[in-house]
Amino acid sequence: ISVVENVTAGVLFGGHYPAHSDQEAKQEALRCMDFVGLEVGEEAMPSELGVAGLRRLELARALATRPRLLLLDEVISG
Repeated sequence: ISVVENVTAGVLFGGHYPAHSDQEAKQEALRCMDFVGLEVGEEAMPSELGVAGLRRLELARALATRPRLLLLDEVISG
């Protein structure tokens, strides 16, 4: 699945959101990606990302679930 779809899955299946339309979920995913500085095309695949991009993807997906608390330790360093 694409990078955007990956983060959108976090929005839809994270459990802390009321039901979203697909378009609303995608907009929230794009907002999370922008927040972490993950700037890729809509069709970009995770395999096209470098190590830092993959870490940003993981962080965006985690934030998309809207956790109450997120503990991180050097998240970008791997």
